[in-house]
Amino acid sequence: MSTSDFTARGQSTSSLGVDSIIGAWHVTVSFDDGRPNVFALYTFDRDRNFLMDGSWRGLFGSGHGSWNRSTNGNGDSSVDLTFFRLLYSPSETNEATGALNAAFNGTLKVQARLVVGDDGKNFTGRYLLTNSDANGNLRSTATGSFNATLVVVDPLP
Repeated sequence: MSTSDFTARGQSTSSLGVDSIIGAWHVTVSFDDGRPNVFALYTFDRDRNFLMDGSWRGLFGSGHGSWNRSTNGNGDSSVDLTFFRLLYSPSETNEATGALNAAFNGTLKVQARLVVGDDGKNFTGRYLLTNSDANGNLRSTATGSFNATLVVVDPLP
């Protein structure tokens, strides 16, 4: 078994020397076109993998992707993120389990740029969402903003 020498260290690191984006986040996603906010949970790991789940109406399944640090011309550090969610249309519903017999009907691709706050406990950012049908044809795009807070350990009293 091999191990990696990679440590996620960036220009924006925590007091532990670990990249400040690593962890679990409670995220509010807003849309520039005014539709209601979506709530989500995002997880960034040290190997630059990304997982998410959210409350998009009628959408079942998690999102998967990758992230990387970037630096602009001013030396400001941000996180670039790309992830995908598979879209399914339920043909029947069940109160306990959600969608049953759901058919694949497309893909959501999200590209984003995030900036972690100086305290390492929040991030903000902008995104572009691309919605494609099952054949890869563009259905729509949307833009908006992210606001997130870090999920921290809350010890049992």
